Amino acid sequence: MLQKIHRNFFHFLMHLFGVNRSFYEIFYRKCIYAIPIIEPIIHLIPVFLRIKTIPGSRNEIMKINRGDIVLDLGANVGSISSLFLSRGANIHAYEPDSRCISLLKKRFKYYGKKITLHHAAVSNYNGETRLNYGSFNTEGNSIVENKKSADGSSGSETVPVKNITDIIDTLGHIRLIKMDIEGTEYDVLDALLTPEYSTKFDTILVEVHSEKIPSLKPRQKKLEKVISDLGLESRVILSWH
Repeated sequence: MLQKIHRNFFHFLMHLFGVNRSFYEIFYRKCIYAIPIIEPIIHLIPVFLRIKTIPGSRNEIMKINRGDIVLDLGANVGSISSLFLSRGANIHAYEPDSRCISLLKKRFKYYGKKITLHHAAVSNYNGETRLNYGSFNTEGNSIVENKKSADGSSGSETVPVKNITDIIDTLGHIRLIKMDIEGTEYDVLDALLTPEYSTKFDTILVEVHSEKIPSLKPRQKKLEKVISDLGLESRVILSWH
């Protein structure tokens, strides 16, 4: 609930005052992140309050130790990456939106090798795809074609796609994978939830999108069965949001 209020607050103001999207992009995505005091208030406080209400999430994040490798898939503007940095993690943040990547580079430019930014979507293959922008903000961007809130009417761009198994093969054991990738999580989890790759990570925190994208509901049921069959209920947390 807190996150929903947080996401829709500026949307409400835009409608109330007749503000257009371009103003939103300038004010919310640029001005706020140029003011270090405001940004943590707007993003990190809701994040901390949110994870306190989600069983398992806070405990898993607090288990992160200095030097642990963490993947942030769907980094957006870096709010969750900031939380991981506070634990001393070495982060690989993947974000397909070039606008967000520009902001991430500015935001984390003083962190050196603690965070590596990758301008790419993540799935179960290597290649390119079309990223459709969300109708309101960048948190709704998606490479899934039938997501109503990201139908391309607000713009799109061609982005590289990286295979999750190649990423893990390169980096080695992953302490935690946070996944908020607007419907593509099912492809990624299909690749990860196997006898081979389920030993190469400790925990996954994932937001699933079967409610927002009804065509994914059969895949949600299949995913839940795979998690149960592999005995991964405590390690793959589907209630991140």
